[in-house]
Amino acid sequence: MAPEKIAGRHVVIVDDITTTGGMSIDRTHRPKDGSAVGGYLISGLVRNVNKRNIEVMLDTSVSDIIVENGEVTGVRLTTEENETLTVAAKSVIVATGGFSANSQMVVKYRPDLEGFVTTNHKGATGGGIALLERIGAGTVDMGEIQIHPTVEQKTSYLISESIRGGGIGPFANAWRAGINVALGTDGPMVDYSVDMVEQIKACMLMQHVRHLDPTRMSVERSIEMATINAAKALGLDHEVGSLESGKRADIAVFDMAKPYVGVLHRPISTFVCAGKGTDARLVMVDGQIVYRDGTFPRFKDGARVIRDAEKIGKRALDAAGLSGRLEPAWRQ
Repeated sequence: MAPEKIAGRHVVIVDDITTTGGMSIDRTHRPKDGSAVGGYLISGLVRNVNKRNIEVMLDTSVSDIIVENGEVTGVRLTTEENETLTVAAKSVIVATGGFSANSQMVVKYRPDLEGFVTTNHKGATGGGIALLERIGAGTVDMGEIQIHPTVEQKTSYLISESIRGGGIGPFANAWRAGINVALGTDGPMVDYSVDMVEQIKACMLMQHVRHLDPTRMSVERSIEMATINAAKALGLDHEVGSLESGKRADIAVFDMAKPYVGVLHRPISTFVCAGKGTDARLVMVDGQIVYRDGTFPRFKDGARVIRDAEKIGKRALDAAGLSGRLEPAWRQ
């Protein structure tokens, strides 16, 4: 329904649609200005609740849906004082949400997801689903559980994917709040590049745009996000992430004598802002050379692996009916 046709009604308008993490199609509704949908919805709902004098009961759980003569007649509640209340109603709407915080329920329908952490709130336990099943309701598609490919599995931090158009992660603010913020790449299908130098630069520039402040994220901080902070996120900062005595010798050597680099008045800034991953001359992992001057001494047939991966990816796209996404925009 068009916004102009619903003016004055008790609604919250989310008239834009986009993709967010784990999605393959646009299906997340949000405000036209692109602002975060959660706070927008809650503030709109609270405003409407207040206008209509709707009673809201907090810290209260539904213990039973009451059924009499085959019809739902209300609900039985338990308050935070452990008091039992019965609310009569002509109808009951169950907005149960998901059940990703209930690991037993997840494994019941998707054993392959055992051990996965959730980015959802701790109340997403599927309690409403259980209530409905008790009164004979059926369920469908319970195994269709969406997972996100870039969730840190110890803290359940959701790693931003800005290329999807869902906004720029608040990395600078998170760092100032004492949160370990790490940087990585998820492959060219998500953020167009696996060049970590490019990711470091993009991270810095996006924070400058987000805050309209060219000093908000320094090049040094961006480098730390890709090195020592990333090691901390993996629980490996005692072994890798920085050049220190006793740590593994993970070293990358870059050649900055390039025409697109220019002068090196401030080498670190020049490296991040003008350098490229292809400027690497040598890469060592645990003291062993794994890359030197365009070749991988321990990996002789990289071109064949890439060709095989492209063939497998093409078959997967064909099977999913998504081959059209490979076409240039001007052919669509």
